[in-house]
Amino acid sequence: MNGGLAAAADAPETDARTPTGGAPYPGPCKDAAIHHDHTPRRSVLDQLRRTAVNPDGHILFTGATVVTMDPALGVLSSGDVLVQGATIAAVGHDLCAQGAAEGAVVVDAVGTILTPGFVATHRHAWESQLRRIMPDVDDLGAYVTTTLLGYAPAYRPEDMYIGTKLAALTAIDSGITTR
Repeated sequence: MNGGLAAAADAPETDARTPTGGAPYPGPCKDAAIHHDHTPRRSVLDQLRRTAVNPDGHILFTGATVVTMDPALGVLSSGDVLVQGATIAAVGHDLCAQGAAEGAVVVDAVGTILTPGFVATHRHAWESQLRRIMPDVDDLGAYVTTTLLGYAPAYRPEDMYIGTKLAALTAIDSGITTR
C-alpha cells in the first residue's frame, strides 16, 4: 500500500470495478453501516485513524489484489482483508457475505495491492536522511565505503535520532506493520 493511509485519502474516486485478472467487483459491502462508495475519502481516513487506536476496532479492506503468501490461498485478484485491532483476522473472497462488515470501517481497496502480515525486517534507519544524496555506486563495496567511511564518522547522536525517526514515519506512511 504505497503511501499508506495518506495515499488512500488522496486517491481519486474511481468507478472501476474490474481488477486485473478477475470478474467485475461489486464494490465495497453495500450494507456496511460506515462506508459506502459516496463517502469522501478524507472521512474514511478520519474513521481509520480513530479505529487504529481502538483495540476492538474493525477495518475491512475490500476488492484488493491480496498477496497472501499462503499456498492454499495464493494471490486473490479481488480479495478482502479483515483487521480486528492489531490482528489480521481473515483473508479471503467476499468477507462481507460472511458478516465481516458489521461494525467495521469498510475501505474500497480496488486498484491496490495488500500484503497482509508483511513485516519489514531490514531497514537502514540511521541513514534515512541520506536518501537521494548518496552517489550511484556499482557494487556493495562502494556503497559500504561511501556510507561507513564517508558519512558515518560525521554522524552525531542527534543525527541517528533524526534518521531513525524519519525511517519510522516512512514505514508508517507506507503501511509497513510490525506484528
